[in-house]
Amino acid sequence: SPSLPQTPNGSTNAQQLLSDRDGKDIKDKGKAGDKGKKTEDVLKQLQDENSDLKNKVAFIEKRSRERMMRLHNTDIITIQEESRWREQEKLNMQMKLNKKKILIKKKILLFKGRRKPQKKL
Repeated sequence: SPSLPQTPNGSTNAQQLLSDRDGKDIKDKGKAGDKGKKTEDVLKQLQDENSDLKNKVAFIEKRSRERMMRLHNTDIITIQEESRWREQEKLNMQMKLNKKKILIKKKILLFKGRRKPQKKL
């Protein structure tokens, strides 16, 4: 007699063979589900790593902006100090000029009055 396929329990019943086959399919699907779960886990890990990298980039960009602002503020302070220094120089020159004008006016008045200028002691 021809040999019929047997189930693990030794039965040759067609229904039992189909049932066993479906059971293997379910087990295979479980393995595929495990692979899907692993893929989801890897995807989640990659998303977490991507999020971490985005946070690092944001931190570095923020630090860079802060550094640039400090440099910018330092430049502004330097320019302001130079401006104050130049303004003070301008005032000093104006005072010297005014003193010279006053001396010249005194000399002119003395010359017109034909008086000799007083010598300084």
